[in-house]
Amino acid sequence: MNGKNFFKKSLSSSLKSMKSYKSEWKVSYASYEAENLSYFRGITIMNRKKSYS
Repeated sequence: MNGKNFFKKSLSSSLKSMKSYKSEWKVSYASYEAENLSYFRGITIMNRKKSYS
């Protein structure tokens, strides 16, 4: 195995892992954002109920 081939293979594998890591991060971030949104929505609904009563 020559150096160039090895370098190319390791580069492509690291790129692949970067891509999978990025997509995983996107998914976890999206779920985190959704949780935060529902949390804030709940707070605003609670505040509205308080102001109405």
